[in-house]
Amino acid sequence: MNVIVIDGGTTNTRLRVVDAETLEVKKRISLDQGVRNQAMEQDFSLLERLIDNELDTLAAQFTFRDVIGYGMLTANIGMREVPHAPSPLTMEELAAQTVHERYNARRWHWITGMKNGDEPVDVMRGEEVEAFGMLRHTPAEGSGLIILPGSHTKYIRVEDGSRLLSCTSTLAGETLSALRTSTILSDSIGPKLVEALEPEVLMEGWDLAETEGFTRAAYYVRLRHLFADYTENARANLLLGAVLYEDMKAFEHAADGAGWLYLGGHGAMQEAYRHVLEQKQGRPVHVFTKHDLEKASLQGALQLANLEQTKGESR
Repeated sequence: MNVIVIDGGTTNTRLRVVDAETLEVKKRISLDQGVRNQAMEQDFSLLERLIDNELDTLAAQFTFRDVIGYGMLTANIGMREVPHAPSPLTMEELAAQTVHERYNARRWHWITGMKNGDEPVDVMRGEEVEAFGMLRHTPAEGSGLIILPGSHTKYIRVEDGSRLLSCTSTLAGETLSALRTSTILSDSIGPKLVEALEPEVLMEGWDLAETEGFTRAAYYVRLRHLFADYTENARANLLLGAVLYEDMKAFEHAADGAGWLYLGGHGAMQEAYRHVLEQKQGRPVHVFTKHDLEKASLQGALQLANLEQTKGESR
């Protein structure tokens, strides 16, 4: 059985045609528009039109009955608002909040996000699918923390190896992007930001933020451009180190009492988080590969939509 899994983000939307039994991804489509475009243009049917068009095209190539929508698709500026479910939450409790309905002549399953049930207030949409999938892919015991680097880095506290207790969000990725696009640092850092990890320069940025403050450390990026032989990638590493110094303050708060650590993300950003967690925080961390993380996310989406199949089962 094929299922269409759609992850709606702030700036992009991903569609995947997935075999529900094997989790094989038969086709991937990435749209460079997300809920931010709807909000900016005040056109709240934009994504619906784009996604319906893609689904019509896919229907000519694949047989499918079900569509899973999650992430920002279920936000108030998405396609179909579904209120956040309050934590703490098990996978079964969140699955009970999934909305199943006919939508534009197709069978949709809308997975909602999570909000902290207690102080401090925080929310997430999409990361809960990934988190539950990671716990299913690689079971854990006791209290721990799932770290998902990104535009909005999420620190997700887990108890009993299965229940999401709370989340802590930061603007780590967006801070990097904003400093590159909206300040004088745009002359010093390229659009791809960190393409490869340079640990020594990363730690230089960390140390500068620790001793002289974040804004001063950020300005060193320009100074290294003007007066030192630093490549564009090295300068981006310097800035990332400063950002991570600040981000680890949120980590320390979220990780208090946590035993194990799971790390998602990908590429140089994932490597950077791993480096500072091990070298500066002294914490061993289980790192998910890009392949395992995708499998985990798909597992989470299928189970939360109540569409997961056991081998040989038909629908």
